[in-house]
Amino acid sequence: MLQKLKKYDLKEKGPLILIPTHRSYIDFIIVSYIFFAYKLQAPHIAAAEEFLKITLIHHILRASGAFFIKRQHMETHNLYKAILTEYLTHLLMDDCFLEFFVEGTRSRSGKMLHPKFGILGIVIDAVLDQKI
Repeated sequence: MLQKLKKYDLKEKGPLILIPTHRSYIDFIIVSYIFFAYKLQAPHIAAAEEFLKITLIHHILRASGAFFIKRQHMETHNLYKAILTEYLTHLLMDDCFLEFFVEGTRSRSGKMLHPKFGILGIVIDAVLDQKI
Protein backbone atom coordinates (compact mmCIF):
# COMPACT_ATOMS: atom_id res chain seq x y z
CA MET A 1 0.00 0.00 0.00
CA LEU A 2 2.81 2.44 0.79
CA GLN A 3 4.23 1.79 -2.67
CA LYS A 4 0.88 2.94 -4.12
CA LEU A 5 1.16 6.15 -2.11
CA LYS A 6 4.52 6.88 -3.74
CA LYS A 7 2.70 6.89 -7.09
CA TYR A 8 -0.24 8.93 -5.79
CA ASP A 9 -0.92 11.88 -8.08
CA LEU A 10 -1.91 14.87 -5.93
CA LYS A 11 -2.76 17.07 -8.91
CA GLU A 12 -5.17 14.53 -10.35
CA LYS A 13 -6.70 13.00 -7.22
CA GLY A 14 -6.36 15.78 -4.65
CA PRO A 15 -4.76 15.82 -1.19
CA LEU A 16 -4.46 12.70 0.92
CA ILE A 17 -6.38 12.77 4.19
CA LEU A 18 -5.51 10.23 6.88
CA ILE A 19 -8.10 9.51 9.57
CA PRO A 20 -6.67 6.79 11.84
CA THR A 21 -8.22 5.71 15.12
CA HIS A 22 -6.58 7.17 18.20
CA ARG A 23 -5.60 4.21 20.39
CA SER A 24 -2.38 5.60 21.87
CA TYR A 25 -0.45 8.84 22.20
CA ILE A 26 2.18 7.85 19.66
CA ASP A 27 -0.12 6.97 16.75
CA PHE A 28 0.64 10.14 14.82
CA ILE A 29 4.37 9.89 15.44
CA ILE A 30 4.37 6.35 14.05
CA VAL A 31 2.49 7.45 10.92
CA SER A 32 4.92 10.34 10.39
CA TYR A 33 7.89 8.03 10.85
CA ILE A 34 6.53 5.52 8.33
CA PHE A 35 5.95 8.29 5.79
CA PHE A 36 9.47 9.61 6.42
CA ALA A 37 11.01 6.12 6.09
CA TYR A 38 9.25 5.58 2.74
CA LYS A 39 10.25 9.08 1.58
CA LEU A 40 6.64 10.24 1.39
CA GLN A 41 5.36 13.70 2.19
CA ALA A 42 4.71 13.86 5.94
CA PRO A 43 1.14 14.76 6.88
CA HIS A 44 0.18 17.84 8.87
CA ILE A 45 -1.33 16.53 12.09
CA ALA A 46 -4.13 18.09 14.10
CA ALA A 47 -3.16 17.66 17.77
CA ALA A 48 -4.90 18.84 20.90
CA GLU A 49 -3.51 21.89 22.65
CA GLU A 50 -2.95 19.78 25.80
CA PHE A 51 0.20 18.39 24.15
CA LEU A 52 1.79 21.85 24.40
CA LYS A 53 2.00 21.36 28.18
CA ILE A 54 4.11 18.19 27.94
CA THR A 55 7.80 19.04 28.16
CA LEU A 56 9.82 18.07 25.09
CA ILE A 57 6.91 16.19 23.49
CA HIS A 58 5.46 19.29 21.84
CA HIS A 59 8.83 19.87 20.11
CA ILE A 60 8.78 16.33 18.73
CA LEU A 61 5.18 16.75 17.59
CA ARG A 62 5.91 20.05 15.84
CA ALA A 63 8.89 18.47 14.09
CA SER A 64 6.56 15.64 13.03
CA GLY A 65 4.21 18.10 11.34
CA ALA A 66 1.71 18.73 14.11
CA PHE A 67 -0.30 21.87 14.63
CA PHE A 68 -2.25 22.38 17.82
CA ILE A 69 -5.94 23.14 18.07
CA LYS A 70 -8.14 24.33 20.90
CA ARG A 71 -11.08 21.93 20.85
CA GLN A 72 -13.20 24.03 23.22
CA HIS A 73 -12.90 27.03 20.89
CA MET A 74 -14.32 25.14 17.90
CA GLU A 75 -17.95 25.52 19.04
CA THR A 76 -17.88 28.81 20.92
CA HIS A 77 -15.44 31.12 19.11
CA ASN A 78 -16.46 31.92 15.54
CA LEU A 79 -13.22 33.77 14.75
CA TYR A 80 -11.09 30.82 15.91
CA LYS A 81 -13.14 28.39 13.83
CA ALA A 82 -12.92 30.69 10.77
CA ILE A 83 -9.13 30.95 11.05
CA LEU A 84 -8.74 27.19 11.55
CA THR A 85 -11.05 26.54 8.61
CA GLU A 86 -8.98 28.80 6.35
CA TYR A 87 -5.73 27.23 7.54
CA LEU A 88 -6.94 23.68 6.88
CA THR A 89 -8.47 24.66 3.53
CA HIS A 90 -5.19 26.24 2.41
CA LEU A 91 -3.24 23.16 3.49
CA LEU A 92 -5.55 21.03 1.38
CA MET A 93 -5.48 23.44 -1.58
CA ASP A 94 -1.65 23.36 -1.41
CA ASP A 95 -1.84 19.54 -1.76
CA CYS A 96 -0.54 18.89 1.74
CA PHE A 97 -1.39 15.62 3.43
CA LEU A 98 -3.61 16.00 6.49
CA GLU A 99 -4.00 13.67 9.45
CA PHE A 100 -6.54 13.93 12.23
CA PHE A 101 -8.34 11.62 14.58
CA VAL A 102 -12.09 11.54 14.08
CA GLU A 103 -12.65 10.66 17.76
CA GLY A 104 -10.95 13.88 18.77
CA THR A 105 -9.23 12.25 21.74
CA ARG A 106 -7.51 9.04 22.71
CA SER A 107 -9.55 6.01 23.68
CA ARG A 108 -8.56 4.90 27.17
CA SER A 109 -10.54 1.67 26.92
CA GLY A 110 -9.20 0.62 23.51
CA LYS A 111 -12.68 0.90 22.01
CA MET A 112 -13.51 3.35 19.26
CA LEU A 113 -15.18 6.51 20.56
CA HIS A 114 -18.03 8.38 18.92
CA PRO A 115 -16.77 10.60 16.11
CA LYS A 116 -16.44 14.35 16.38
CA PHE A 117 -17.19 16.19 13.16
CA GLY A 118 -15.26 19.48 13.55
CA ILE A 119 -12.27 18.92 11.26
CA LEU A 120 -14.09 16.34 9.18
CA GLY A 121 -16.79 18.94 8.53
CA ILE A 122 -14.15 21.46 7.41
CA VAL A 123 -12.70 18.93 4.97
CA ILE A 124 -16.15 18.01 3.63
CA ASP A 125 -17.01 21.70 3.17
CA ALA A 126 -13.78 22.22 1.18
CA VAL A 127 -14.76 19.34 -1.10
CA LEU A 128 -18.36 20.50 -1.49
CA ASP A 129 -17.21 24.06 -2.20
CA GLN A 130 -14.91 22.57 -4.88
CA LYS A 131 -11.81 24.09 -3.30
CA ILE A 132 -10.19 20.66 -3.45
